[in-house]
Amino acid sequence: MTTDLIGPPPRLAVDRTGEGPLVVFLHGIGGNRTNWRDQVGAFTAHYTAAAWDARGYGASDDYAGPLAFDDFAADLRRVLDHYGVRRAHLVGLSMGGRIAMRFYFLHPPRVATLTLCDTHRGFASLTAEQRTEYVRLRREAGRGSRAARHRACRRADPARARGVAGGAPAALREHGRAPQGVV
Repeated sequence: MTTDLIGPPPRLAVDRTGEGPLVVFLHGIGGNRTNWRDQVGAFTAHYTAAAWDARGYGASDDYAGPLAFDDFAADLRRVLDHYGVRRAHLVGLSMGGRIAMRFYFLHPPRVATLTLCDTHRGFASLTAEQRTEYVRLRREAGRGSRAARHRACRRADPARARGVAGGAPAALREHGRAPQGVV
């Protein structure tokens, strides 16, 4: 597996392995690219599998200013451009699913397939207070332990907290949504 740092700033850390059509795995709030290690390994025989750290997560650069999903979508476009692909398969968990949906809305021809796991429609369905709390908890979770991230996610959205704390593999196993051999 290779970790690519994709610029310009904010640089994005992307783990990549395999050969074939590109599949990009997008983590949830409080997660990072390592949440997808089991799935990435399962896809490498037939695909180029890539898992990113979204801006502000893991080994990717942080950013200044407000949280904007259009910025995450532009980052995802940079990833596809970096690898020279016109279309990719997108797999998003929670916040990663929200990013994938926004990317599809802005760039539908660039999406081969869209797989959404434990996600929601987006900020439009939240009150202004919930959006502010989401951003605050996201920043707080990035600085804390796995337990702190779980507490933050549980306060922001108790219905989804079980799967987020353990990362994508645990969430997929818990809900029985992963094909056999993928988790």
